Amino acid sequence: MGGGHGTTPIGIFHTINNTELSDIIVDNWTSEATSKNIAGLVGYAVNSKILNAENRSDITHLGSSGIVGVIAGNTVVSGCINTGRLRVRHTAGIVYAATGNAIVEKNTNEGKLQNYRTSGIIITSQGNSIIRENINRGELASSHASGIVYFSCDNSQITKNTNFGELSGHDIGGIIYNVMSDDDVSGNKNEGNITGNNNGGIARLFMSMKTQIKNNENNGNLTGDSCGGIYYWSFNSPRNFINNRNHGRVSGTNNNSVGVRY
Repeated sequence: MGGGHGTTPIGIFHTINNTELSDIIVDNWTSEATSKNIAGLVGYAVNSKILNAENRSDITHLGSSGIVGVIAGNTVVSGCINTGRLRVRHTAGIVYAATGNAIVEKNTNEGKLQNYRTSGIIITSQGNSIIRENINRGELASSHASGIVYFSCDNSQITKNTNFGELSGHDIGGIIYNVMSDDDVSGNKNEGNITGNNNGGIARLFMSMKTQIKNNENNGNLTGDSCGGIYYWSFNSPRNFINNRNHGRVSGTNNNSVGVRY
């Protein structure tokens, strides 16, 4: 698994296993590799800890991330910051993909997100991964994008994350773009305004009726057609849709304070 393009991401550290890296700053780093999958610090991490790292370099390679490419096993990425710009498609501020009990927590993206399929914190979360208490402050000017997580599946936990970034474009979720399976999406908050069509204050799309959608809150205003205060589209009406609140203004045509299509 690697960056969605079939190769392992390349970083200053290509691969680490049972290793702890902490308090490292990456500044003005440029890879000369021809790979599309570049990470600012670590390409692939297994059963490791990456703590309090910071990336200040712009991300200019397709399918890349500010801190680490792919994390697996019991890897923890915590307290990291990205201030570099995400300029190309399929990029994330902190991690590209997490699987197998990995934890991504208390990280912050402050870099601006541009282009298609970008996310402030992580692109893909799967296999019991935990994505919690992360913050996106970066402005997003993109489509098919999100403030925190782009895509989740296989019992991921997406909890207590916050987006403050101003988001503009179509098909955007304030917290997450696409929830594929029986995941837990709870206690998240969107504070950023969202402008464009087919957008959701918390999520753009829910695919499974078994998804836990609880105690999420949208305070951002949504301006555009076919927007929902909590979600844009749910293929199956979720059974566990509990205590979700929209306080933002939803203006435009075919809009709804909760969801548009289900």
